Amino acid sequence: MKTKRSPFVYKVKGKKNYLFFDSLKGEIFNISPEGDPYELESQLIKLGLVFETEGVVPIKFKPNLDVYTKNVILRDLQIRLSENCFFDCKGCGNPGNCKKGPGIMTESIFGNLIDHFRNIPIQTLTIIGGNPLLEMARLKTAISGIKADSYRIMCTSPNIHQLKNEIEELRELGVSILSSVCNTAPINEGNMSGNVSEFFYNQEFNPCWGNKIAVDFNGDIKPCMWSSQKLGNIAETLIYQLIMTNKVDRFWLLNKDKIETCKECEYRYSCFDCRVLLERDQRSLTDKPAICSYDPENGEW
Repeated sequence: MKTKRSPFVYKVKGKKNYLFFDSLKGEIFNISPEGDPYELESQLIKLGLVFETEGVVPIKFKPNLDVYTKNVILRDLQIRLSENCFFDCKGCGNPGNCKKGPGIMTESIFGNLIDHFRNIPIQTLTIIGGNPLLEMARLKTAISGIKADSYRIMCTSPNIHQLKNEIEELRELGVSILSSVCNTAPINEGNMSGNVSEFFYNQEFNPCWGNKIAVDFNGDIKPCMWSSQKLGNIAETLIYQLIMTNKVDRFWLLNKDKIETCKECEYRYSCFDCRVLLERDQRSLTDKPAICSYDPENGEW
């Protein structure tokens, strides 16, 4: 029996197993090559991943990868207008900082920031706290002054939803409100992604840091708001210069093919990432994520 892989199905080789990604259905399948070859072929046919070629003229299909990787300069621009918050939540990563103080972006830095990003194509503008709603006037100025496809507010506290009037005002402007910061949940089989755009994007870029820039309240430019890495300061660094001179590439292009263990994993283009957790543990940026328990050598979680 002669078979051929469907033109819409992509195969990713791991140390032991293969991952088949069905881009039409948005489904992923982890397949072990061990066992009877005929039964394996029958399984792939039943799943619609391959088809018998006798009497069939296969369709030739090649995706336009530019749709997934080069439609914007920045996939996510993160801005922190203020570190401050008044909720004093249990387990806060910034305890005791619940009154207005030095952790607020100055008018000079804020004006510089708006000028820098006014004409840069941006997919999502993310405004982060502390509690960003303490800075409603400048928050709305940022939304009107920086053009993006979508806007969102991130607060580390679920208590942000107590501020109903401010939230309603922002939602009328098309802003989404999130009370979580980033995905640091354990990596497991259940949260592997079947998203088509992410699958192609992750072949070139880091799932988290790719096409992302963060500007902290003091003007420092980072690959991510929680990263200790510094790319410059908004007062003296041109964002276009950072991008055009490829100074961001060591973060943007750190895809899973460059990460130890991950580069031998069949899930590497369907997985998420958080390099900041490695920074906090004082580990190399190319180490395997500590939140992942998958062993690609044995194909087991």
